[in-house]
Amino acid sequence: MNEGWRNTIYPMAERLGVEIRQPSRAPLTRMAHEAAAWARTQGRLEEFHRGLFKSLFVEDRDIGDVEVLKELAWKIGLNSSVLAGVLEGGEMTDEVDEDLLIARTYGIKGVPTYVIGGHLIYGVQEDQALIRAIETAREGRFIGEMQKLPNLPINITKAKQDS
Repeated sequence: MNEGWRNTIYPMAERLGVEIRQPSRAPLTRMAHEAAAWARTQGRLEEFHRGLFKSLFVEDRDIGDVEVLKELAWKIGLNSSVLAGVLEGGEMTDEVDEDLLIARTYGIKGVPTYVIGGHLIYGVQEDQALIRAIETAREGRFIGEMQKLPNLPINITKAKQDS
């Protein structure tokens, strides 16, 4: 078990009453991103995302597998055959590429990453830590205050600026 999971994610999940397990593998998620982008066009992104997270973090399923994605679509009332065609035809490729370009522009390399006050905060965070980050960024004292918080991730960096 990963130390971050043991020391951060599992205790937070227990406090919040959330069922979660560390996945046995890191799936290739490109297809899941494209499927989620399609679900967004169908007005069903939230339900689809919930299904993705449950599949990966509770059921330990491979969300990079088209059959898993089709099943998730079907479970929330979407047409799984249409999703298969969308994925096969690459219909959401440009939209996902644009999302990735935006992330790279900011210097984001993983999830979750929060951009607050021009800075990146990596990793799972308690609600109060994020609220405090937003408040201190508004007040212009982000870095000094954020480095005092014991539960923030190892890494806070300045977000890349467009030149």
